[in-house]
Amino acid sequence: ARNGCRLASGSAVVRARRPRSSLESGILLIAADDCRLQFSGRVVIGESCARFDWPATRVVFSTTASRVAVRMDAGRNYFNVVVNGRRVAVLKGSQGVMDYWIDACPVGAPRAVVEFQKRTEARISTPLQAFFGGVTKPVMLHGVLVENGDLVDTPAAPMRSIEFIGDSETAGFGNCGPSEPGTPGWKACFTVNPADQDAFQAWPACVAEKLQADLSIIAWSGMGVLWNAPMGGCTTRHTMIDVYGHVLACEADAPGDGRESPGVSTLDAWIPDIIVLYIGGNDWYSFSEAREGELSAACRELLLRIRSLRPQATILVLCASGESFCACMGSREEQMRFAADMERCWRRAVAEASDARIHLEIVLPSPIIDVTDPSDWGQMAHWSAQGHAKWARAAIPLVAKHAGWPVPMPASCL
Repeated sequence: ARNGCRLASGSAVVRARRPRSSLESGILLIAADDCRLQFSGRVVIGESCARFDWPATRVVFSTTASRVAVRMDAGRNYFNVVVNGRRVAVLKGSQGVMDYWIDACPVGAPRAVVEFQKRTEARISTPLQAFFGGVTKPVMLHGVLVENGDLVDTPAAPMRSIEFIGDSETAGFGNCGPSEPGTPGWKACFTVNPADQDAFQAWPACVAEKLQADLSIIAWSGMGVLWNAPMGGCTTRHTMIDVYGHVLACEADAPGDGRESPGVSTLDAWIPDIIVLYIGGNDWYSFSEAREGELSAACRELLLRIRSLRPQATILVLCASGESFCACMGSREEQMRFAADMERCWRRAVAEASDARIHLEIVLPSPIIDVTDPSDWGQMAHWSAQGHAKWARAAIPLVAKHAGWPVPMPASCL
């Protein structure tokens, strides 16, 4: 484990093999649209497969089988494999349809609850893979295979739900990578590895877990509200205003209207109680006093866009404190300027939105995320799992307050 990433106390082997032309004796194939498969997050469910690409999307099912597999084109993504609440393996997915087998029910156990959790974001790769077009792609889940057993009713999903909107800090970029605090250099840019990202060890997953809520993460590294990270720092030209309304992140770059995917493809399939925004760090690279009005107007536009698609949800904007370090901040002075600029823009946007159910809070971790503490940092000056846990611990009571939920005690993620 690097930089506080939580690993399972044991490990299991995921065996990948190409699908055979016919099923072997004792093996059943459960279609992706079977009601016993429970999806969390934005998913397009069709007759032949379920498609998803946002980070932290997951599929959960209960089984009596001794072994299970997911049949999917994993799109080069990474997944946590969780059995009965314990992570037993990390799956490195490949391009092309494969069967990924894992031991499920322990000997003597009547059933097991299995989760496949998507760790990686919609479009990320190593620099070499990016050069050859090898970025992560949407997952196409064709079904679940069970051996010597069947699927049974899955425990009900949490009654509460939270949608998180953001950029790399919300997606968990580099949170399991090597410690690289401060301003990132060119060397760090060339060592980025999708294996070092785990959205389930990022702050949104921790907040949702502690508040006993289902979650969806709409986050893209390098993305801004109005301006994406400069110098090719984002793998799409679109901003969050453009992307938020898409069930699949890849739809934003699709030709035509972007709705080429058959199946159930509406935001109504998963409706949050509260939406939490933490975004603007990439906009700040293009920010100036003369352009403050532009950014404030774009923030207001994003809020109104969200409200038009989520008319019933509470919306909470989180802003950073000048005391605790955010990604890529090399000094206290830089952090304080960033925090002050973003707070002004977002406060103006919230005020001009004139919506009593849109709120703003400042997040101040205690202890702070410190640029001098290497354990707070992962790849390219982004928070490690420990840094994410600190931010989450400060955010939990703020989210609970505006959602009208009790604050769990203790509100710790460490």
